[in-house]
Amino acid sequence: MSFSSDPRASRSLRALLLAGFASFGAGCITSADHAACRESCECKTLGNCSATRKGCAPSNDEHCRSSRACTVFGRCAHQDGRCVTRSDEHCKAADICTKGNLCRYVDGRCVM
Repeated sequence: MSFSSDPRASRSLRALLLAGFASFGAGCITSADHAACRESCECKTLGNCSATRKGCAPSNDEHCRSSRACTVFGRCAHQDGRCVTRSDEHCKAADICTKGNLCRYVDGRCVM
């Protein structure tokens, strides 16, 4: 699937997505301890900063806003134990817009 008619933009978006996914969760250790969750790479990358029975997960919007999930993919809002995109503003502030031209919010994700 092509995201842009400009091949350079398409290559740039693919590189951004690969770099973002490669760094998410790499070497993370899930813990059921609040302090360990806050210090984990899962907190920094995915917003998983609170301990739950199932491991670390976001428990508020701030956890999501301060994560790479927000800065890279626009997933800046907490919903049902995960970080999600909820608005054009989330998309426009993220790398996926500035580097990949996916700047509009439609049906839970950023699109062209």
